[in-house]
Amino acid sequence: MLLKAGKSNKITGNINLIIIYSRHNKIILTAKSMTTNDKKIFDSLLGKFTQNKDKIKNSLLKIKNLLANESAETKEMLSIYRRYASGEEIDKKTIEKANEQFSDLIKSIGLAGIFALPGGILAIAFLVKAGKMFNIDILPKKTFDD
Repeated sequence: MLLKAGKSNKITGNINLIIIYSRHNKIILTAKSMTTNDKKIFDSLLGKFTQNKDKIKNSLLKIKNLLANESAETKEMLSIYRRYASGEEIDKKTIEKANEQFSDLIKSIGLAGIFALPGGILAIAFLVKAGKMFNIDILPKKTFDD
């Protein structure tokens, strides 16, 4: 989406606003002109949007990589449990690794359920703080080590 403020109209003092939509954005602005004060606010918001766009993009890429890594580890965990259930001899270290991944998976599912509730982010923050007081690990280890 390209947002651009045009030239000032000398008679009314309004500035024409040009809006070009991309196929992914559903933003609809109804204003066809704005005052000079509006332009300053618009330019400020546009500047903040541009600055934060890269931060948001990097954060989303990190989340994507974390979820891809978690998915691969979960597949490995299921493979280990499947081999164990079929009677194959599995060493203790491999079983502990699978159990740790299962624990992280259960924690993630629980946190996702809490996050979906209204005020969930505050509840998660409270639970993490309370968990630390009682020496209980609430967050999945691998996801939140960074």
